[in-house]
Amino acid sequence: MKKISVIMPVHNTGMLLSKAIRTLEKQSLKDFELICVDDASSDILTLQTLELYECKCPFMKAVYLKNNVGAAEARNIGLDMASGEYVIFLDSDDEFSEVLLETMYDCAVQNRSDMCCCGYEEFYEDKQGRHSLGIHFPKEQGTTTQGWFALEDLDETALILWTSAPWKLLRREFVQENGIRFQTLSSSNDVYFSCMAAIFARRICYTNCDSPLVFYRQNVDGQISANRNPGNLLKAVEWLMEDLVHRGINVNSIKIKIAVFLYDHAAYELRASRNGEQSRKFYDDLRRFAVEHKEEMLFSHSQFRYFQDNLLKQEFDSGWFLLIGDYRAQLERRAEDLIEELNRYQKIVLWGMGKRGEAFQYFCRMKMIELAGIADRSNRNVGGVTEYGFKIVDKNCALVIGDVIVASNREIYCSLLAAHKGIQCIDLSCYCPY
Repeated sequence: MKKISVIMPVHNTGMLLSKAIRTLEKQSLKDFELICVDDASSDILTLQTLELYECKCPFMKAVYLKNNVGAAEARNIGLDMASGEYVIFLDSDDEFSEVLLETMYDCAVQNRSDMCCCGYEEFYEDKQGRHSLGIHFPKEQGTTTQGWFALEDLDETALILWTSAPWKLLRREFVQENGIRFQTLSSSNDVYFSCMAAIFARRICYTNCDSPLVFYRQNVDGQISANRNPGNLLKAVEWLMEDLVHRGINVNSIKIKIAVFLYDHAAYELRASRNGEQSRKFYDDLRRFAVEHKEEMLFSHSQFRYFQDNLLKQEFDSGWFLLIGDYRAQLERRAEDLIEELNRYQKIVLWGMGKRGEAFQYFCRMKMIELAGIADRSNRNVGGVTEYGFKIVDKNCALVIGDVIVASNREIYCSLLAAHKGIQCIDLSCYCPY
C-alpha cells in the first residue's frame, strides 16, 4: 500500500499539466501514486503530456475517459482506483511545494487525523511574469491546543475555515466508510464532499508551517471557478442537509455552521457571477432559504447578521451585495466616522495583514494617516515594510508603541482584549463588516 494516492482530474490543461507533474516528480516523499483521470481532453498537448509522463514516471498512471463527465465524476473515478493509506485531490493547472506530501502525511500520521489541511498561495501569470494574489493559512480557532480538533470544537465559522482550505489529505478508509463522494455539478461540486468530510472527521489537523504548500493558479480559461452557475452552491448545501437527515444526523446542531458557510460563499457567488438571470434566480432561492430558517439563524458574527438582514429586506436590483468583500469601498463609506475615532490617538498600530488589513493600509495612505507599525500573528518579515510603506513590527513591540491597536477582524479584537487588560483597541470589522 502506498502512503498517498494523488488524484488529479485532467481536461485540456496543456503546458500547465507538465508544470504540475514536474512539481510532483520532485516530491521529497516518494511512496505515492499519481492517478491522472483524463476527462476526454481534445487538446493534443495534454494527451501527449500524459503519455510522456506515464512512460517516464513509474509512480503515475493515466486513465482516459471516452466521454466528458466533469471534474467531480473524474475525481470519483480516481478515488475508486486509489490504493493509498491517504488520498489528496490536486488540480492539473496548479503547482506544489516539494515537501507538500511529506509535510501533510507526517502531520496526519502524528495526529492520527482523518483530515489534514495546508496553506496555499494564489497567483496568476502574464507576460510580465508571476504575481501573487495572497498567501492563506488554515488556522485553528478556539478551544484546542493539542494540534487536532473536530468541527464541534469550533465556532459557527468552522466550515468556512476547513472547506476554504481546498487541499486536504484524507484517510482513504475514512472516506470510504462514510460514503463521501463528489457531486456531479458544473460548479460547487466539491462543497458536499468538503463539508461532509469536515462534519464526519473525528480528528482534523493542519500543517503549522510558515510557507504555502500549494500554489493555486487563477485566471485560467475554462476553470470551473471562471464559468460557474451560482445556483449550484445552494443545490449542494440543500443536498448536504437532506443527506445528513437521511443518515440520521441531528442537522440542528450544525445548521448554523452550514448557513454561515452558505452565506459566506453566496456573497462571492453574487459578486462573481457573469449571468444576471442566474444571479437573480439564485438570490430569490437564497432568500427562500433565509425565510425558511430565519428563526434558527442567531449568528454571533455581525457580518452574517448583516448579510441575512439585507437579503431579507433588499431587492436584487439594489445591488447591495456588490460591496461585500470590497473593504476599501466600505471604509470609504464610513471614512468620517473612522477618522474621527482614529484622531483620538497619536500612535496607531494595525494588527493583522489580511484583506481588511490591506484595505486599512490603503485607506491610511490615501487619507495621509500615519501608522506607528503593523503586526501579524505570524511575525513574518519583522523589520521590513509593507507595499504601502508601513513598518512591520514584532507583536510584543506593537503592544508597547501603540496608543491604540486597530484589530483587522473580530477574532483578533476579542483575543487582544482578553489577553491585555486596559488595552485600547478598535474593531475594524465594525467599519467594513462584510
